[in-house]
Amino acid sequence: MPTSITAPPSADTRQGVRFFTWPLAVVAPLALAGLAYPGSGTHPDEGLYLALGLEMFDRGQWLTASLDGVPNFVKPPLLYWAMEAFFHFFGPSLWAGRLFSALCAVALAYVAGLWTTRFHGDAAGQRAMLYVGTSLGVLRFGHLAMMDVPLALALALAGCANMQS
Repeated sequence: MPTSITAPPSADTRQGVRFFTWPLAVVAPLALAGLAYPGSGTHPDEGLYLALGLEMFDRGQWLTASLDGVPNFVKPPLLYWAMEAFFHFFGPSLWAGRLFSALCAVALAYVAGLWTTRFHGDAAGQRAMLYVGTSLGVLRFGHLAMMDVPLALALALAGCANMQS
């Protein structure tokens, strides 16, 4: 007869905060470093996404992304909305346009750590957070104003929500 797999008891909230402090101290600076520097990397699509977000900001549009006045419905608008909000708070700049993806990279690492902790304990959760937060793909695309890392975060959150039911 097969046995069921159960998760180990999770740590209390205070330990969880202390537990993720040092991995966050490694992951967050790496994710946020060099966002304003154009030489930190580019991608052909990044210019399009930045132009869409900047045009939404310039025109005061919140619902429809457009480029040269032509509506663009190719991608979901979450990235453009986040860019526009950061442009309002910090001014239109490369740094503000890339900030949402970088914050999503940090959140993705954090979710990976929480998820792994639930099934494999604290030490594995810390390693998972470091592995995800310092992986080449997350660092590379977390430094660009692109949809990849926010999408990965959305899928990880959906997996966690599904795990709860």
